[in-house]
Amino acid sequence: MGRYNYFLLPLFLLTHIESSHLQAIALDEDKPAETKDAQKSEALCLDFLGILIDHMVRRITVHMDEPKVLEPISNSFFTLTDGRLYGLKNIVRTCPIELAHEEMWLQSAKPTPNQDVHLTEWIQKRDTKLGDVLRLSFCLGIPHNLQLRGSMAVTTFWSTYDPEGVRITLSDISIRATLQLQLNMTGKMRLSIAGMRVEKFGSIRFEPEATGSGSGDEEERTNNGFMSQYASLADWLANGPLYTPLVIILETIMNDSFSALLKEKQPDL
Repeated sequence: MGRYNYFLLPLFLLTHIESSHLQAIALDEDKPAETKDAQKSEALCLDFLGILIDHMVRRITVHMDEPKVLEPISNSFFTLTDGRLYGLKNIVRTCPIELAHEEMWLQSAKPTPNQDVHLTEWIQKRDTKLGDVLRLSFCLGIPHNLQLRGSMAVTTFWSTYDPEGVRITLSDISIRATLQLQLNMTGKMRLSIAGMRVEKFGSIRFEPEATGSGSGDEEERTNNGFMSQYASLADWLANGPLYTPLVIILETIMNDSFSALLKEKQPDL
């Protein structure tokens, strides 16, 4: 667990320097030379942050199981059991890092931290500072297809189809991930995933997948499945009317998988 200490400390130092330079640029607009130097330092800090984030992504994916076993998924349209997700280990960062800095203050009239304050209000209401929140936003891409396999039972208005083995291929995926680093004045630090949002999603393709040895009974049971009969219709639905619900399911799977792994691997600082 202690092997992740080396990551959080330089991440804190660089993000603190970066946020200081962002404030310096805002306050020194009348000093072009100093602003130019601050911008160079800002770019350098962001480059180092990129290196640290890339290293963190590699460390997380190294410890990730392949395939990633999923909890059963159930909704009004289908139930997926024995789900296995392939391809997460190939995730890489694909865009520059965006950094946001926020201070947490305990104002005298409020018993809880007020996180929705601006710089002018910080100066006017300096009561008790509780800590800082740093948010790092960046893109994650999957060079190869993401593939989901499992047993799916589809329910429609006219029939309920038998469970069958399916292979779902998701292509051209780009995800916007936001990491949140909370730094308390007591010295405690906590790194968490604030959210994972699908920004680009090329297409979804459904295929039936044989699960038996090819006996007549098993083939007949597989042929009664929805995908065996209507795979092309499933593709149309997934890339049309059901596109948004499926994206939400994918975001939930990604967020839960990476959040659980990050919580398991990082030390309790």
